[in-house]
Amino acid sequence: MKIVTILDSFISNSVIEDSTINMIDKLKSINCDILLVSSGKVSEKVQSKVDYMLYDSRNQLFEKEDYQYFHPWNFWIECGELTSYNFYYAKQRHGLAVMVNLFNSLAYAKSLGYTHFQKILYDMDINQDCMNWLKKIPSVCIENNKRGLVYYNLDQGDNPDMNGSYMFCEIDYFLSKIPKIECEEDYRKNIIDSFGYLKFLIFEKFLYHFFTKNGDGDLLIKNSYDYKNDFSGIEEGGQISSLNFNNEYEGAPTRITKIEGSDNLIVFTHNFTGESKTRVIVVIKEDERYQLTQNLPPFGGWSYNPIDSNIDRIEVYESDRFLYTEENNSDVKNYIKYYK
Repeated sequence: MKIVTILDSFISNSVIEDSTINMIDKLKSINCDILLVSSGKVSEKVQSKVDYMLYDSRNQLFEKEDYQYFHPWNFWIECGELTSYNFYYAKQRHGLAVMVNLFNSLAYAKSLGYTHFQKILYDMDINQDCMNWLKKIPSVCIENNKRGLVYYNLDQGDNPDMNGSYMFCEIDYFLSKIPKIECEEDYRKNIIDSFGYLKFLIFEKFLYHFFTKNGDGDLLIKNSYDYKNDFSGIEEGGQISSLNFNNEYEGAPTRITKIEGSDNLIVFTHNFTGESKTRVIVVIKEDERYQLTQNLPPFGGWSYNPIDSNIDRIEVYESDRFLYTEENNSDVKNYIKYYK
């Protein structure tokens, strides 16, 4: 068994670079062979720390607009004393680059003689217990006569998926179960062949669907509770790409949002870009209008203002430039949850 560790990191700022270096250093401390794959330019400082490097300048994103969506995509982000939960019926635009990068990495790893891979998020701040678990995983799979280990999120009702933070698998087994994606047309063909129409699946749901469809009996399958135990104490997901969101948000979604456990509403904005934002929100109730302003620092800045629960809608501007309108209806799914 020869194992390569795949890190996919689009290093667009110093925060992401520091997180990537932190992960590389920790993986190197347990003697991992690292293949870094990126659709962005990578500094010599980072390249010098890894064993192999793949660069795909195309950075392919989902562009087509004719997909059908059946489950909202839930972003949850810790924001100081609260957690923000936001739901989007939208594409995971960067998911295509993640798929393409993974298949390119596996082809390259096979050419180098690797038989197995583990894929791990670049911004998981893993501790020593996590690193000890990573070292055990290959032997645990052998002991259980399994060809890989994955974590399924089965506690989401009729909306299950696979945890994308970590997976371990024999390369040939993975390639025999998951259809190869080199471009958006490959993705669309496989979705139509499987469902008969263009049902959009994010990366994690794509893997879950095809593993369960094509047979996952040779995988050691654990659940979301196991993941929290196996990777206890980690912090992850500190950087979310602005490319995740529909164009009208310009990387900083401004949304009507509930406060959990009450009927109160707020307007909540989270800035995922590398530049400061000035959001002007016009709150409208029948003939009444008033204005709110939110100044948002780059790289995760957030802000919110309370609004009346019976407003009709909001108009969102970047300074004086109109972006979009969001209606206030009875089915507001976004909410914030305060820590007790």
